[in-house]
Amino acid sequence: LSSLQYLNMKINNIHVSSRLFYGLSSLKYLNLINSLTGKIEDFSFHWLYHLEYLIMDNNNFPGITANTFTGLNNLKYLSLCNCNINLQKITNKTFSSLANSSLQVLNLTKTRISTIESGAFSSLKHLKILDLGLNEISQQLTGHEFKGLNNIQDIYLSYNKNLTLQSESFIFVPSLRKLMLRKVGCSNLALSPSPFHPL
Repeated sequence: LSSLQYLNMKINNIHVSSRLFYGLSSLKYLNLINSLTGKIEDFSFHWLYHLEYLIMDNNNFPGITANTFTGLNNLKYLSLCNCNINLQKITNKTFSSLANSSLQVLNLTKTRISTIESGAFSSLKHLKILDLGLNEISQQLTGHEFKGLNNIQDIYLSYNKNLTLQSESFIFVPSLRKLMLRKVGCSNLALSPSPFHPL
């Protein structure tokens, strides 16, 4: 199956071992919605060096390690929507395995995130769309959470618990074109200068 480009494995019961995807080097699209069981072994995806779209919504696995996504250098789209994967806190290590990727879209909707640490997405230099909606984020946005997102255009933060904005909240994302803050319990919007001034 070395020529296979599209693989839909939606609604299955798959253990992702280190050699599961061996031989699928031409694959560009992989659908794993509601199909994973147990942990994802490190380097499991590194055979898929042409993969561009990886959809992993509605899964439960123990978490993301430093080598979960290693080797996915051509990946453009990653969705982990509604996954229960111990993502409560996103650090600069969480997505470090994607540092060499071309990732442009990251969907983390409904992944129970509560905290974003400084430089959490700093390894994702090509990212254009970041969806953090429908989570449990409750924190003061200092601006450093988004540091390193040099090409970001859209950030979705709607339906989170409580975001406190400062003048510097978006100082590191001047390329931002769309910012969604619906129902986030926003406070401190009357700051001078405004949190939106850098935009």
